[in-house]
Amino acid sequence: MVEELVTNLYDHGGLRAEDAFSLELQFTGDSIDVVVTDPGKPFDPPAPDPDGAIPSRGGGAGLKLTRAWADRMDYQTKGGLNRLHLTLPLSRK
Repeated sequence: MVEELVTNLYDHGGLRAEDAFSLELQFTGDSIDVVVTDPGKPFDPPAPDPDGAIPSRGGGAGLKLTRAWADRMDYQTKGGLNRLHLTLPLSRK
């Protein structure tokens, strides 16, 4: 999922090779927190699906996967930066 998030920064978020983003991972016992901060186009993954899916490339499959696997998904944009915080459980009950 992390690979999908980072790939989408470049494929859909407008990041260029020289742009920097940060990725934080934290083990919290029964889950992993993932925080991605980037200077790309604002995009709120928890919001309803936007138009513009690319069927030949999965048509939003990465977004569906992220929504399905994350127990928590918070998004903010401030000062030209996007911040996505996900909590991924280590196991499903």
